[in-house]
Amino acid sequence: MSANQPPEIGSTVTISYHESNPQGARVVRGWHGWTDVSVFWTFLAALVIGAAGFGFYKVVIRRSRPATT
Repeated sequence: MSANQPPEIGSTVTISYHESNPQGARVVRGWHGWTDVSVFWTFLAALVIGAAGFGFYKVVIRRSRPATT
């Protein structure tokens, strides 16, 4: 579902607004409307950590092991 799609009529939603500005109410989606962003950064962080770990393995650990015959 896109964040731009309005909720279906009759569905239950969570609304967030400041007491002094009820006209600025918004529908809370996913992780407070940041689902796509947090999933992207989590995936990117896992990719970077994995690449760094693989590079560490290739450079430090693999080269320091004695050759097997």
